[in-house]
Amino acid sequence: MTVGVAWIRERPNGDELWLASDSRLSGDGYLWDSSPKLFLVPRRDAVAAFSGETAQAYPLLLQIGNAMLGYEPAASGGLEFARLAKHLQRVVNLMMDQLEVDPRVSGSAVAAPFRTLGDVVVLGGYSRAARGFVLRRLHFEQNVGRWVFGRAEGRPSVVGTSKPYKVYGDRQASPKLDYLLLDRLASVGKLGNDEPFAMEPLEAIWDYLSKPAASQRPVPDGQRPPTIGGAPQVVVVRSGAAATPVAVRWQDKDFVLGRQVLPYENLTVPLIVRGEDPPRFQLIAPGAWQPLRADAGGAEPLELDDLIEP
Repeated sequence: MTVGVAWIRERPNGDELWLASDSRLSGDGYLWDSSPKLFLVPRRDAVAAFSGETAQAYPLLLQIGNAMLGYEPAASGGLEFARLAKHLQRVVNLMMDQLEVDPRVSGSAVAAPFRTLGDVVVLGGYSRAARGFVLRRLHFEQNVGRWVFGRAEGRPSVVGTSKPYKVYGDRQASPKLDYLLLDRLASVGKLGNDEPFAMEPLEAIWDYLSKPAASQRPVPDGQRPPTIGGAPQVVVVRSGAAATPVAVRWQDKDFVLGRQVLPYENLTVPLIVRGEDPPRFQLIAPGAWQPLRADAGGAEPLELDDLIEP
């Protein structure tokens, strides 16, 4: 399963849209901690994420991207974000209407068709009509029997009206992350007032993923469900700029979108490093950092040419 958070950070020089997620896929007997869960879409000022049944979420996300790529106004931003969400909603419902149960598989082996509480696609981007970033959540609406891109909001009456955010994920992980975020806001005096977010949501998910995995149920305090894990993956969209992956320095290694960075890579993305004292996160500009050496034995790091056959 998945745990993630999306939030809008108000800044004097232009707002920012941030998304952060874990990197673990599980359920088939393997724990895969290098799995992309944040997706750059053809529209430069938008980003998508998911939680839930991976076998259905991945095709939906790929076709969401293809639906933008195949229609120039959707990809370029000429199509208003709200109308784009309606278009993508139709694409998803058409796909799900065509979903059939394999006659060779029956009973409990058949997964629910992306309609449980944790099955969501989160889409964030810039809306001209709203004059700012917005968050939308694709989920199955029981009362209409369709998948709907509705507003994705946390609890403004609790956190404050200037903190748009959405915690998403499975039934075990997402409530705990929401609690950790509220606790973090309370500790810095931002809970229930108009103080905007800084990086409190990233701190909350970072701390959550740092906890040891539980080996029993219910998950004890101070631990995380074993269904989530891996390095945090992060994407930021700034006003007027394109969505940008952010590398993270996690447990003495560098990762980008869940994948460990190879020592010879010279990535043109920023790096975020966690510190103990405020400011708790340091953002290092593209080109101003190099990946930490991940090899263990003193071997020289590979050069890119070493991987190219003559």
